[in-house]
Amino acid sequence: MGVLDSDPRRAYVLNTVVDAIATGEQKSSLLDHLAQENSPAIAAFLDDASVNLLQASVSGIVTGSPQVTFSNSAEFPSGCEYQLLLAKLAAGPLRAADIPTNVVVSSVAQSPLASLYHSLRTVYGPMLGNQPSAAKGMANGTSQIVSSIAGNPKLQELLAQLEAGLGSALRGSGRSSANSVAAGQEGPDKASLLGVLRPEDEFQMWAELAGGGASVTLQRRATEISGHFEPIWSPFVEVGKGAGMSEEA
Repeated sequence: MGVLDSDPRRAYVLNTVVDAIATGEQKSSLLDHLAQENSPAIAAFLDDASVNLLQASVSGIVTGSPQVTFSNSAEFPSGCEYQLLLAKLAAGPLRAADIPTNVVVSSVAQSPLASLYHSLRTVYGPMLGNQPSAAKGMANGTSQIVSSIAGNPKLQELLAQLEAGLGSALRGSGRSSANSVAAGQEGPDKASLLGVLRPEDEFQMWAELAGGGASVTLQRRATEISGHFEPIWSPFVEVGKGAGMSEEA
Protein backbone atom coordinates (compact mmCIF):
# COMPACT_ATOMS: atom_id res chain seq x y z
CA MET A 1 0.00 0.00 0.00
CA GLY A 2 1.50 3.29 -1.03
CA VAL A 3 0.80 6.94 -0.54
CA LEU A 4 0.17 9.19 -3.55
CA ASP A 5 2.96 11.48 -2.49
CA SER A 6 5.96 12.84 -4.36
CA ASP A 7 8.15 12.50 -1.25
CA PRO A 8 9.13 8.85 -0.62
CA ARG A 9 10.33 9.73 2.88
CA ARG A 10 6.92 11.04 3.88
CA ALA A 11 5.29 8.02 2.28
CA TYR A 12 7.55 5.76 4.37
CA VAL A 13 6.63 7.56 7.60
CA LEU A 14 2.89 7.49 6.95
CA ASN A 15 2.85 3.86 5.81
CA THR A 16 4.90 2.81 8.84
CA VAL A 17 2.51 4.53 11.24
CA VAL A 18 -0.64 3.25 9.56
CA ASP A 19 0.63 -0.33 9.27
CA ALA A 20 1.37 -0.32 13.00
CA ILE A 21 -2.01 0.88 14.22
CA ALA A 22 -4.66 -0.04 11.66
CA THR A 23 -5.97 -3.22 10.07
CA GLY A 24 -8.17 -4.09 7.12
CA GLU A 25 -10.33 -1.33 5.73
CA GLN A 26 -9.12 1.12 8.37
CA LYS A 27 -5.70 1.27 6.73
CA SER A 28 -6.82 2.85 3.49
CA SER A 29 -9.07 5.48 5.06
CA LEU A 30 -6.56 6.42 7.77
CA LEU A 31 -3.72 6.62 5.26
CA ASP A 32 -5.75 8.89 3.00
CA HIS A 33 -6.62 11.10 5.98
CA LEU A 34 -3.02 11.42 7.17
CA ALA A 35 -1.75 11.99 3.63
CA GLN A 36 -3.97 15.07 3.37
CA GLU A 37 -2.60 16.57 6.56
CA ASN A 38 0.48 18.77 6.53
CA SER A 39 1.96 17.89 9.90
CA PRO A 40 4.71 20.32 10.98
CA ALA A 41 6.18 17.54 13.14
CA ILE A 42 6.62 15.22 10.15
CA ALA A 43 8.15 18.03 8.08
CA ALA A 44 10.60 18.83 10.88
CA PHE A 45 11.60 15.17 11.25
CA LEU A 46 12.27 14.89 7.53
CA ASP A 47 14.06 18.17 6.87
CA ASP A 48 15.28 19.76 10.12
CA ALA A 49 18.82 18.66 10.97
CA SER A 50 18.22 19.34 14.68
CA VAL A 51 15.11 17.14 14.96
CA ASN A 52 15.82 13.43 15.44
CA LEU A 53 12.48 12.15 16.75
CA LEU A 54 8.97 11.75 15.41
CA GLN A 55 6.30 10.53 17.80
CA ALA A 56 2.86 9.37 16.70
CA SER A 57 0.43 9.23 19.64
CA VAL A 58 -2.73 7.23 19.02
CA SER A 59 -6.08 7.44 20.78
CA GLY A 60 -9.51 6.06 19.90
CA ILE A 61 -8.27 2.53 19.22
CA VAL A 62 -10.83 1.00 21.58
CA THR A 63 -13.70 2.76 19.83
CA GLY A 64 -12.46 1.71 16.40
CA SER A 65 -11.74 5.29 15.30
CA PRO A 66 -8.00 5.84 15.78
CA GLN A 67 -6.80 9.43 15.96
CA VAL A 68 -3.13 10.22 15.42
CA THR A 69 -1.23 13.21 16.81
CA PHE A 70 2.35 13.84 15.69
CA SER A 71 5.03 15.59 17.73
CA ASN A 72 8.81 15.80 18.01
CA SER A 73 9.09 15.31 21.78
CA ALA A 74 9.14 12.14 23.84
CA GLU A 75 6.15 12.10 26.17
CA PHE A 76 3.13 9.90 26.91
CA PRO A 77 0.14 12.28 26.98
CA SER A 78 -3.06 11.60 28.88
CA GLY A 79 -5.54 9.55 26.85
CA CYS A 80 -2.85 8.01 24.66
CA GLU A 81 -3.40 4.30 24.01
CA TYR A 82 -0.40 3.53 21.83
CA GLN A 83 2.64 5.25 20.40
CA LEU A 84 4.96 4.70 17.48
CA LEU A 85 8.30 6.48 17.50
CA LEU A 86 10.79 6.95 14.67
CA ALA A 87 14.29 8.17 15.46
CA LYS A 88 17.20 9.06 13.19
CA LEU A 89 20.50 7.37 13.98
CA ALA A 90 22.41 10.42 12.74
CA ALA A 91 21.73 14.14 12.80
CA GLY A 92 20.67 15.82 9.59
CA PRO A 93 17.76 15.74 7.17
CA LEU A 94 16.39 12.26 6.54
CA ARG A 95 17.41 11.00 3.10
CA ALA A 96 15.64 8.30 1.12
CA ALA A 97 18.91 6.35 1.29
CA ASP A 98 18.67 6.37 5.10
CA ILE A 99 15.51 4.25 4.96
CA PRO A 100 15.27 1.85 6.69
CA THR A 101 18.75 1.12 8.05
CA ASN A 102 19.31 4.51 9.69
CA VAL A 103 15.87 4.82 11.26
CA VAL A 104 14.94 3.19 14.56
CA VAL A 105 11.26 2.32 14.87
CA SER A 106 9.90 1.53 18.34
CA SER A 107 6.55 1.53 20.09
CA VAL A 108 4.99 2.18 23.46
CA ALA A 109 2.02 0.06 24.53
CA GLN A 110 0.23 0.22 27.90
CA SER A 111 2.88 2.52 29.41
CA PRO A 112 6.52 3.57 28.89
CA LEU A 113 7.52 1.43 31.89
CA ALA A 114 5.77 -1.68 30.58
CA SER A 115 7.18 -1.23 27.08
CA LEU A 116 10.75 -0.69 28.27
CA TYR A 117 10.58 -3.75 30.53
CA HIS A 118 9.12 -6.03 27.87
CA SER A 119 11.57 -4.82 25.22
CA LEU A 120 14.54 -5.42 27.48
CA ARG A 121 13.24 -8.76 28.71
CA THR A 122 12.18 -10.26 25.38
CA VAL A 123 14.30 -8.47 22.78
CA TYR A 124 17.40 -6.53 23.81
CA GLY A 125 18.36 -8.61 26.84
CA PRO A 126 18.56 -11.88 24.86
CA MET A 127 20.27 -10.13 21.93
CA LEU A 128 22.99 -8.71 24.16
CA GLY A 129 23.31 -11.67 26.48
CA ASN A 130 23.50 -14.81 24.37
CA GLN A 131 27.27 -14.86 24.10
CA PRO A 132 28.63 -15.52 20.56
CA SER A 133 25.23 -16.58 19.21
CA ALA A 134 23.91 -13.07 19.77
CA ALA A 135 26.32 -11.67 17.18
CA LYS A 136 25.62 -14.14 14.38
CA GLY A 137 24.35 -12.61 11.17
CA MET A 138 25.22 -9.05 12.18
CA ALA A 139 27.51 -6.63 10.39
CA ASN A 140 31.12 -6.72 11.60
CA GLY A 141 30.97 -3.53 13.67
CA THR A 142 27.66 -4.43 15.30
CA SER A 143 28.83 -7.99 15.90
CA GLN A 144 31.92 -6.76 17.75
CA ILE A 145 29.85 -4.45 19.95
CA VAL A 146 27.38 -7.22 20.85
CA SER A 147 30.21 -9.67 21.56
CA SER A 148 31.97 -7.16 23.82
CA ILE A 149 28.78 -6.60 25.83
CA ALA A 150 28.04 -10.34 26.05
CA GLY A 151 31.55 -10.94 27.35
CA ASN A 152 31.53 -8.11 29.90
CA PRO A 153 30.27 -9.34 33.30
CA LYS A 154 29.77 -5.79 34.62
CA LEU A 155 27.55 -4.79 31.72
CA GLN A 156 25.66 -8.06 31.98
CA GLU A 157 25.10 -7.41 35.68
CA LEU A 158 23.85 -3.89 34.94
CA LEU A 159 21.40 -5.26 32.36
CA ALA A 160 20.18 -7.86 34.85
CA GLN A 161 19.76 -5.23 37.58
CA LEU A 162 17.89 -2.92 35.21
CA GLU A 163 15.57 -5.72 34.13
CA ALA A 164 14.90 -6.76 37.72
CA GLY A 165 14.28 -3.18 38.81
CA LEU A 166 11.90 -2.46 35.94
CA GLY A 167 10.00 -5.68 36.57
CA SER A 168 9.65 -4.91 40.26
CA ALA A 169 8.50 -1.35 39.53
CA LEU A 170 5.97 -2.58 36.99
CA ARG A 171 4.54 -5.23 39.28
CA GLY A 172 4.35 -2.69 42.09
CA SER A 173 2.90 0.18 40.08
CA GLY A 174 -0.65 -1.00 40.60
CA ARG A 175 -0.59 -2.30 44.16
CA SER A 176 0.76 1.00 45.48
CA SER A 177 -2.51 2.67 44.54
CA ALA A 178 -4.34 3.96 47.61
CA ASN A 179 -7.65 3.02 45.99
CA SER A 180 -6.71 -0.64 45.55
CA VAL A 181 -5.53 -0.87 49.17
CA ALA A 182 -8.63 0.84 50.54
CA ALA A 183 -10.91 -1.37 48.45
CA GLY A 184 -9.46 -4.53 49.97
CA GLN A 185 -8.28 -5.80 46.59
CA GLU A 186 -8.17 -9.61 46.59
CA GLY A 187 -5.97 -10.27 43.55
CA PRO A 188 -3.15 -8.73 41.50
CA ASP A 189 -4.29 -5.90 39.26
CA LYS A 190 -3.59 -5.50 35.55
CA ALA A 191 -0.52 -3.33 36.13
CA SER A 192 1.07 -5.98 38.33
CA LEU A 193 0.35 -8.76 35.83
CA LEU A 194 2.04 -6.83 33.02
CA GLY A 195 5.33 -7.59 34.74
CA VAL A 196 4.76 -11.35 34.66
CA LEU A 197 6.35 -12.94 31.60
CA ARG A 198 7.77 -16.15 33.06
CA PRO A 199 7.04 -18.43 36.04
CA GLU A 200 9.85 -16.86 38.06
CA ASP A 201 8.20 -13.46 37.55
CA GLU A 202 5.04 -14.79 39.16
CA PHE A 203 7.06 -16.19 42.08
CA GLN A 204 8.58 -12.73 42.55
CA MET A 205 5.22 -10.97 42.22
CA TRP A 206 3.63 -12.97 45.05
CA ALA A 207 6.70 -12.48 47.25
CA GLU A 208 6.56 -8.71 46.68
CA LEU A 209 2.81 -8.60 47.37
CA ALA A 210 3.38 -10.52 50.59
CA GLY A 211 6.04 -8.00 51.59
CA GLY A 212 3.58 -5.12 51.84
CA GLY A 213 2.00 -2.28 49.91
CA ALA A 214 -1.16 -4.27 49.12
CA SER A 215 -4.49 -4.56 50.90
CA VAL A 216 -4.56 -6.72 54.02
CA THR A 217 -6.64 -9.34 52.21
CA LEU A 218 -4.29 -9.52 49.24
CA GLN A 219 -1.19 -9.49 51.42
CA ARG A 220 -2.53 -12.42 53.45
CA ARG A 221 -3.35 -14.36 50.29
CA ALA A 222 0.03 -13.54 48.74
CA THR A 223 1.84 -14.79 51.85
CA GLU A 224 0.04 -18.11 51.59
CA ILE A 225 0.69 -18.51 47.87
CA SER A 226 4.31 -17.42 48.18
CA GLY A 227 4.79 -20.05 50.88
CA HIS A 228 3.58 -22.75 48.49
CA PHE A 229 5.98 -21.53 45.81
CA GLU A 230 9.00 -21.32 48.10
CA PRO A 231 10.09 -25.00 47.85
CA ILE A 232 10.19 -24.94 44.04
CA TRP A 233 11.39 -21.38 43.44
CA SER A 234 15.17 -21.91 43.52
CA PRO A 235 15.16 -25.31 41.76
CA PHE A 236 12.91 -23.92 39.03
CA VAL A 237 15.18 -20.93 38.41
CA GLU A 238 18.22 -23.21 38.23
CA VAL A 239 16.47 -25.45 35.70
CA GLY A 240 15.67 -22.37 33.63
CA LYS A 241 19.32 -21.29 33.68
CA GLY A 242 20.40 -24.76 32.60
CA ALA A 243 17.95 -24.72 29.71
CA GLY A 244 19.27 -21.36 28.58
CA MET A 245 22.85 -22.64 28.62
CA SER A 246 21.93 -25.71 26.58
CA GLU A 247 20.25 -23.50 23.96
CA GLU A 248 23.39 -21.38 23.64
CA ALA A 249 25.50 -24.49 23.22
